[in-house]
Amino acid sequence: MKSFKLILPALALALSAAPALASTYTASEIIDAGESYTFHNALIAKGTKGFSDSFVFSLGDGVTGASFLFNIGLPGSPIDTFAVTYDGDDVSVNGGNVFGTYTTTKGGRSFTYSVLDKAEYTFALNDLDSGLTSVNIAGTFNEAFKSPKSYSLTVTATATSTVPEPDSLALLLAGIGLMTAVARRQSKSR
Repeated sequence: MKSFKLILPALALALSAAPALASTYTASEIIDAGESYTFHNALIAKGTKGFSDSFVFSLGDGVTGASFLFNIGLPGSPIDTFAVTYDGDDVSVNGGNVFGTYTTTKGGRSFTYSVLDKAEYTFALNDLDSGLTSVNIAGTFNEAFKSPKSYSLTVTATATSTVPEPDSLALLLAGIGLMTAVARRQSKSR
């Protein structure tokens, strides 16, 4: 009985120091080019110093990239590290409170990462495929939170158009027509 009384406080202490449990959040709709989806209320548990959550969503046909806005809603939040994993590749530039924009290519994908302030991060992934996609976001803090905190992640799908817009096509044809007229006029004057 005496050893049981010693084990119980040790077990409680170990559980309170455990890292945050990872959660998976799934979008309820397909995200088409130019559209956004926001995952609200992703939770960082009380007493934890970090988080590692997965976000699952489907990208519509023709989507080639996505931009993300991570907002913890705590101005001056003491984030030490912030990391992003896409499709099993760590595509992030680790770092928390370093303001600026960084670009890298990892896993054959281009990745842009910006620290807006200690509570907001943006990042963009290019060369994505349509269909089911998963992004994992992880971070650590200077100290454990005294109460649960929530954060949001907004995903905006982007596409690179391979078909010119009608206005662009009209300008192209007008330019070719003008060059043809100038060339004919010059050949007649000779």
